[in-house]
Amino acid sequence: MKYSFIILILTLITGQTLFGQPNPTLVMDCGADCSFAKPSGIESYTASINYFSLCPVIQCTYKWTVTNGEILTGGYNSATTITGVGIQTVNIRWNNVNANGTVKVETSASSSCTNCPVRNVERTIPIRYLGNVGSIQVNGTPYSNFDLSCGTTPITVSVAPVTNATNYAWSLPANWSYSGSGNIITVYPDVNTGGTIHVSASRSDVNGLTTSSNMVISRPGADYIPSISGSDLLCSNSTYVVNNPSGSSISWSANSSILNINSFTGQATAVSNGSAIITATVTTPCSTYVANKQIWVGPPLISGLLYNGVEWPEEVCIGTTINAKAEVPVAIANSTIFNWSGTNVTVLSNLGDIAQIQFNGSVGQNATVTVQVANSCGTYAGNASVFRALSNCGGGTTTKTYPNPANSELIVEFDKDLNRSRLSKSITLYSEKYSKVVKTAFLDAAADEKLPGNIIKLNVEKLPRGVYYLHVFENKIVIEKIRVVLE
Repeated sequence: MKYSFIILILTLITGQTLFGQPNPTLVMDCGADCSFAKPSGIESYTASINYFSLCPVIQCTYKWTVTNGEILTGGYNSATTITGVGIQTVNIRWNNVNANGTVKVETSASSSCTNCPVRNVERTIPIRYLGNVGSIQVNGTPYSNFDLSCGTTPITVSVAPVTNATNYAWSLPANWSYSGSGNIITVYPDVNTGGTIHVSASRSDVNGLTTSSNMVISRPGADYIPSISGSDLLCSNSTYVVNNPSGSSISWSANSSILNINSFTGQATAVSNGSAIITATVTTPCSTYVANKQIWVGPPLISGLLYNGVEWPEEVCIGTTINAKAEVPVAIANSTIFNWSGTNVTVLSNLGDIAQIQFNGSVGQNATVTVQVANSCGTYAGNASVFRALSNCGGGTTTKTYPNPANSELIVEFDKDLNRSRLSKSITLYSEKYSKVVKTAFLDAAADEKLPGNIIKLNVEKLPRGVYYLHVFENKIVIEKIRVVLE
């Protein structure tokens, strides 16, 4: 008994076993810095048993316990306690709480190693908590979306103090600015732009740790589009209106002296007739906007007629059908009544400013195409007319011309052998382009060629290519006008 007591005292004093070995100790190492933990950050912790060699330490049982955190090891996703053989390392995700966390590990024997020492070690980990940023406030009232009237009046923007925050970073819509710092600033808006105000809070002792909040700013009226309402046709007096937001002013004007318009009321008075544009200039707190409206003032106008979209030929062909078009301003085409008529013509269809016309009558007569236009303001003082001579254009019963189109020569064949004494001394070919005689065929020359008495030949090889009219005379009177094409 005396010797046993001495050995026990020596062991307690030296911390060594009977054979001079130190007692086994359990230590915990941190993967990063054990002095603090980042909220929501994941850290690794490892347990080691020193001065123990009776069996591999991996065969010992390890029990891990955590507060204000979650263990993410060995298939565990949110455990606060796990126990198992060989679990020497755990990963812990710390909660975002304004408190300390603890991690504790305990070792004990297992079926594989009954000599494992019973030890435990615990660490207190300060969690560097950062509070959440609350709703952004405008002049003391919190909003997630805020309608701000157009203008540059300053507003006070703030958030409640964030726990442990040392810095606040603000961002504003384009062309906005602010003064001040911290959780309260004075904001100077642009006139009419909106966007998002964003603030993030951070603490200087933890890199990358932030919380944030947003507020969307809308500017009512900034997307305003003006539109003028009123008649497209001004006969005498009419008032025009434009949609406008409250707090705006309107100024009216016109681009022509054919009307007068009151700059304040939009009441327009006709002076003469024609096309005009009225303009509304709307000034709002957001900006100045312009709306235009094209109108027609008074009775319609007409400048002329077209033949199949082009100018009229010198003569028109009996029996042909063409599209006659009234040349009127686009502004009145849909609000005008067109009355088509004529002599030696048939109006097959009236499509408004376009009519389908068929030419009738006889050679030597004239055809007339006339159109009169009117609208609800009145009738145009006059009309548009075209007069043209009628031709059989190579047909008829008196003569035939061939080939037509012609290239080098043109044959004129009469239905019967006319008495040459009844004919003039020549047959003339007129240019449609220049309205003059370009070729004359003398009958004596034709007779010298011993042609049949009812055939005359014209050499047209050297004439410019184009459209011509052949005039056939009997007793010095034109009895036939034939349209000929040279190509």
